[in-house]
Amino acid sequence: MNKTSLTQLLDIKYPIIMAPMFLVTNTKMMIEAMNSGIAACIPALNYRNDNLFREAVQELTQQVKD
Repeated sequence: MNKTSLTQLLDIKYPIIMAPMFLVTNTKMMIEAMNSGIAACIPALNYRNDNLFREAVQELTQQVKD
């Protein structure tokens, strides 16, 4: 696949962004998307407090391959 400015900017394989879906998107979905070369957006409102949001970000950081 040819590199585009979006794939280069986001360091992703495909010019696809998984949009956040309120109360649907979870960390497992985001991890699978990012490990497949797709950019995933974090639906911050799905996490009811700062601690849950921080835990989700930490899980993403640990589970997503470089």
